Amino acid sequence: MNPHIPGQSQRPGVSMTLDKNVIEAFDKIAWREHKSRSQLVEEILTAYVKAHANANESFTVDKWLEDKDLQAYPTYGEELTYERLDKYDDKDLNFLKGRADSLTLRIERLQGERRVKRPR
Repeated sequence: MNPHIPGQSQRPGVSMTLDKNVIEAFDKIAWREHKSRSQLVEEILTAYVKAHANANESFTVDKWLEDKDLQAYPTYGEELTYERLDKYDDKDLNFLKGRADSLTLRIERLQGERRVKRPR
């Protein structure tokens, strides 16, 4: 698509075929939220891309089809309830704790560097 050609949108379009029941339910949600289909689809796709843009490519969705016991680690922004954490074994909990400790150290280091650069 060339945005310099008259009549062509600078925003590419998407066309898809979906189950009638899904479309009807989606339209009800759009109506309830006072949004168009396009607005909702864009919000959903934007959130999906944001959540998965930096994902580990070696863990694709089909891995769960192959290995029913595969455990996904939470992302940094994801809320971890006690019930969710209780599903992990000690090895996984230690791995998560190590990642959290590492992140905490990086944040503290960055905040310390900022204080040195910008004293109050």
